[in-house]
Amino acid sequence: MSAVAQHLNINYSREEAYLEISDKLEFVGNISGSHHLINFAKNERPVLFIYDKALELQNKIILPFIIPERADIRMVPFTNYYLLFISSWYSAQYMVWKIDGAGNSTDLSDEFNLLLKQQHIKPRQDFQLLHTEKGLLLWYHTNPENIEKNTLIMLQADSILQPVNIRKVVYDFNRDEEQVRQEIMIEGKYLLVVKTTRSNSGLELMKLDLSTGLAIKNTFYIAGFVYSQPNVNYDKKDSSITLTAMLSDIGKFSAKFYVFLCRLNSELAEQTPVTLFKKQFTKSTSTNFVLVNHATQWIKFRSNFKSNDNGNLGNIGLYQDYIAPIDSNRLLSNIRPVTTTMERLTDWDEQDPGIRFSLLNKNFTIVNEKRVANTKDAYTIRPEQFCRFTMNGKEFMIVGQRFRRRLNGLLLVSTAADDKLDYKDIRVVERRDYVLSKTRVIAPNTIIMPYLRKRMAGLVKISIE
Repeated sequence: MSAVAQHLNINYSREEAYLEISDKLEFVGNISGSHHLINFAKNERPVLFIYDKALELQNKIILPFIIPERADIRMVPFTNYYLLFISSWYSAQYMVWKIDGAGNSTDLSDEFNLLLKQQHIKPRQDFQLLHTEKGLLLWYHTNPENIEKNTLIMLQADSILQPVNIRKVVYDFNRDEEQVRQEIMIEGKYLLVVKTTRSNSGLELMKLDLSTGLAIKNTFYIAGFVYSQPNVNYDKKDSSITLTAMLSDIGKFSAKFYVFLCRLNSELAEQTPVTLFKKQFTKSTSTNFVLVNHATQWIKFRSNFKSNDNGNLGNIGLYQDYIAPIDSNRLLSNIRPVTTTMERLTDWDEQDPGIRFSLLNKNFTIVNEKRVANTKDAYTIRPEQFCRFTMNGKEFMIVGQRFRRRLNGLLLVSTAADDKLDYKDIRVVERRDYVLSKTRVIAPNTIIMPYLRKRMAGLVKISIE
């Protein structure tokens, strides 16, 4: 790929962590200046490796609890600590631990289970755990027997999991015909709800005023097509909303896939009319990365889902592999929480035949585009291995690469001043597997991601100057 003028500074951890047994690896960056790499294994105590700003290993701590079998592990980071939530199919109780930058752990299991009991949240009920400046936000739904309404509860808790504020939102929802795909709170004032209707043949965007309960909406329908992978990007500079989705035709042996885009103003009136791109998946292209310059982050569309893909991968609420600085004005939630397991690298024998990168302007005109053919034997882009992030108002994306002899690489994609896409190979050590889904932004121009090397793990820091 072509090079860009950006200078990259790459540093690796001085000492690697040995993973004797590993089912899941987590990374929490910049907790009081420290970086935590945590190894989980069932029926074992988690092992915490603490690195300093220079990526020197400072401490190894065995945490004082055991991970049960079939555990669902969720982590919510804050500035000086993070909360670790552990649930199991074999127990109705949650284990909750608060861990600070030095590795000191506090058991908050009783407080959290009492909170769930007080709010009548049933064991294994779906709920989201979100970060806010005020503390933890518990996001869940109640009253499922009402087939015409959806009830959303947003419960704010403090650092010791005591309830501070509870907000209830009720909106129209036909459970027989509609599916909620996203719920996004913006500026603490509004709730955006994206729904597919009539067996995915319609797409609806609803905006609710949280103070008055009033709702406005806009619905899209194209005869003979179904919607999938809906995605919403909110631009707080002008309060515009960019709605995107994948369109596919129905009733044919060979399906065709199109990209749907529309920009709406704060009243959900069309600001830029509906635009369809019909050639994004031609020439054996199966993945399309799209960036609307100065309006959205990178969006990924896939024309064919593998058996191990999540069907809602396009939902921004499910973007676990997407990295962005925490923005208190915008909270994301998905309806079906993803059970996090240790990242599975894409099977070498199942590669996408072609990847397309597309840069659009605000009028949805393609101003720059490139298609990369995966040859498998020489060079392959691995679209399942990627992350996106924002630095100094500019959008970046890193995608995994695979070369001959199973050597790994990273490709940085961003925009140039002349409205073109820039591609730069990040010169990383090629014999390591980089876990892009755990990438964290730790400074205005710096990211850190973990890597694996057989039974060893470490960190790599990349500064973009």
